[in-house]
Amino acid sequence: MTDLQLWKPVEITEHDLANMQRRAKIFAASKLVPKAYQEAPEDIVAVDLSLRPLGSQADLNTLKHCYVIDGAVSFSAQMQLAFIRTHGHDAWFDEASDDTFARIFIRRRGQSRVHAFRYTIDMARRARLLDAWVEKWETAASGKRYCAGRYVVSTDGTPNEEPAPEWAKKLIAGGQVKRRDPWFDGRENQLMCRAATRAIGKVCPEVLLGLPDFSAQWGERDMPTGLDLDTGEVVTEDDDIVDAELVDDEAATRGEPHGAPAPSGDDDAAVEADARPAGGGVQAPRPPLVTEPWVRHVAIECTNAGLDRDKRLVLIEHAIGRPVTTSKAVLQGPEAAAVEELLERLRAGEVVVAQVRDGLRVVEVDPTMRGPG
Repeated sequence: MTDLQLWKPVEITEHDLANMQRRAKIFAASKLVPKAYQEAPEDIVAVDLSLRPLGSQADLNTLKHCYVIDGAVSFSAQMQLAFIRTHGHDAWFDEASDDTFARIFIRRRGQSRVHAFRYTIDMARRARLLDAWVEKWETAASGKRYCAGRYVVSTDGTPNEEPAPEWAKKLIAGGQVKRRDPWFDGRENQLMCRAATRAIGKVCPEVLLGLPDFSAQWGERDMPTGLDLDTGEVVTEDDDIVDAELVDDEAATRGEPHGAPAPSGDDDAAVEADARPAGGGVQAPRPPLVTEPWVRHVAIECTNAGLDRDKRLVLIEHAIGRPVTTSKAVLQGPEAAAVEELLERLRAGEVVVAQVRDGLRVVEVDPTMRGPG
């Protein structure tokens, strides 16, 4: 086992700080930096202090990708991707990404697992990123202005059915409607940025925090048995996707179909026993078990739909009509197709997995109770 090296924070000497302050004054006096940093050398120093532990520094290029929001420094998706790639991690987008969804894959350096995250237009809609609105601003006795009211005019072009108050009508008539233009002019790019920042924050948080990647000092053979190299969690005996947002690396990059032969081994024998019908005698030939890429695909879809492992198994049992203790017990062919069909209905909002009187069940949703879209 490789000896771990203790992490030491980046030291900023008085000489370093003086140089940063001098550079910040030069940048703040320039018209080549974003307006938010013009005449704001203190903010530039704050950004520089945030970038140094990440192996970068404030300059004309990086300042375009750094934002000071509510007293905190944030980085653009492009800069975050650059950071993780300079640390040796891989990241790429699904070529099928469009203006309705974006999916990103991230593989940590030296590891085989690939993490998959997505961001959809429905998620953006729920986050109010597609709103067009007007704001009512007033001045307090102290002289400070504050927002006294906000009315959403429309969401993704769909008008608000709630009648607008008089103050909102005047603002609308005066052309003072606000919206986040990038979500209307470059929606595909915005979805990709959201998917990227969501994934990086979960898969490679140490990069943005300026911390070292200790896992790179461990060989996969040196890791304690039963420890998930990505999550740090102990893998269960079932090993039925501890971290659901994973896809198989080789299958993902090869575009391997779900119908490849199942792997062999003792664990698979136990799974086959779970899938074998009761009773003795000669059994008719049956399809092979689903593969790991398919299992991970189902786990990702269920996680994105808010289903935990128990609900995922209930969904699978409902689809194939028999009890299972693991997603790996599904057979290729009709059973896998039935699960896919039920997942499609889940995404469409036609069914949900809910707690009823006698336990978790797949429940049909009344069409009149479904939300728009």
